Order: sequence, then structure tokens, then C-alpha cells
Amino acid sequence: MKKKYTLKEFYELERKIFELRISVKNGNFNNELREKLTTLEIEYEKISSQISWDIENCNIDYGYEDNNEELKRVKKI
Repeated sequence: MKKKYTLKEFYELERKIFELRISVKNGNFNNELREKLTTLEIEYEKISSQISWDIENCNIDYGYEDNNEELKRVKKI
């Protein structure tokens, strides 16, 4: 069964990709880093389509506790 990703996991992945891109831009060009970045970008595309579908169908799992301030912030977005 395919894993269902939460919005929280999506944002965390997006942050990791951003950090790796900054690292590459700052001159860290080793092959291991590039492979990791490529793998994460592919995963990001897959998750992005699932999250988009979930949002369109009002079936989104935010990945936060209901009483969490972060959930309230994300729901406003």
C-alpha cells in the first residue's frame, strides 16, 4: 500500500531540499549530495501530486495534533 503523506511531511521535505540547494549553491558539489538532492526532488514531485489531490478533495492530513498552534496556523494558509 502506498504511504499517504501529511502536509507536515511535505513541508519538511521542502525544507530539506531548500537547504541542500543552498549547500550546492555555496560550492558543495560532491556527487553524494547531488544524488541525495535528486532523490528528494523526485520524492517531492510524487508527494506534491498526492498533496494537491488531497487538498482538492478536502482529504488533507495536516500531520499535527488538533490542539497544536501549528495546526491552527497551517489551516489558515
